[in-house]
Amino acid sequence: MTIADFLNQIGKEPLGKLYLLVGEDRYQLWQAEQQLINQFFPEGESSSGLIRFEKNPSAEELLVALASPGFFATQTLGIVEDNQWLSSDKKGEDRKAEEARIAELLGQLPEESCLIIKVTKADKRTSLYKKISGLGIVLEGDFLKAQNLRTYVQRRAKEIGLVFQPDAFQWLMGQWELLEGISVGLVNQELEKCLLYSQGKPLHPIEVEELLSELPEISAFRLLDAWSEGSEKSLKLLSEMMRNGEAPLKLLGLITWHVRNLWQVKALEKSSKDFIASRVGLRPFQVDRLLRTAKKMSENQVDLLVLGLAETDLALKNSLPPVLVLEKLLLLGSTR
Repeated sequence: MTIADFLNQIGKEPLGKLYLLVGEDRYQLWQAEQQLINQFFPEGESSSGLIRFEKNPSAEELLVALASPGFFATQTLGIVEDNQWLSSDKKGEDRKAEEARIAELLGQLPEESCLIIKVTKADKRTSLYKKISGLGIVLEGDFLKAQNLRTYVQRRAKEIGLVFQPDAFQWLMGQWELLEGISVGLVNQELEKCLLYSQGKPLHPIEVEELLSELPEISAFRLLDAWSEGSEKSLKLLSEMMRNGEAPLKLLGLITWHVRNLWQVKALEKSSKDFIASRVGLRPFQVDRLLRTAKKMSENQVDLLVLGLAETDLALKNSLPPVLVLEKLLLLGSTR
């Protein structure tokens, strides 16, 4: 079950005794944890009944702690974070034996107790994961991806009363959907910012761009858009981003992603958009943007750009001035 679905129905079902919160979006994991704490301690007695384990507890430590509520508490809630129980790493015999004891304990949790395990990743092939999913509830909190981001933003905007003009919404989605994933917390924060600014009026594209363009996740893609339009604008944006502390290697990584896809799209530009999308592994709207750039450049220009990336990478690692190195690359790739 996703954490979003869980939060929508919490309180409607009996509280479980065992939860696994798994995912890279720590904001969602935190949300689920807070709701579970509030449900488990409706009278606010969590200060004495809540136990956070600072290191991976042994099976014996876990059992003793969960069976011993605080002086003023009648229930115990244990939270174990970032442990290695569910990792896919190769495990020695001692580790396997300890995990077997943990698995046995999970089936014998004290009556008035609950255990929450929080991890970024979990190997579903492990016997411990299978034990947890059989006995408890697994809640997943991954970053919002392109396939579910649009639906979430539309629903969240409606909930808080935020209205975008159609072009403004499309601009926002065009930026966020290019990311590999984005935190629910960040999305909520930026939508709240837009709501405060809008004062109940629909937001225009220029307003949304001004409000959100300072985010590193968006400003980096603005750099790529500007790069395809001409060197002057892209160099100005690069200067701003470097002043704001953007890491040069991170920018190079983004530019590399862009150029690699541009090189593939250029080779296939006479094919249909859908064919290119399936062949390169991109979404159609991403192909649209790359095709616009590809049509402005010759094959020789794109090839030179690929070679320029290798030189830029080497120059940055040799501690040459990052701004000068990246400026040279942007000038090389400019279509004007």
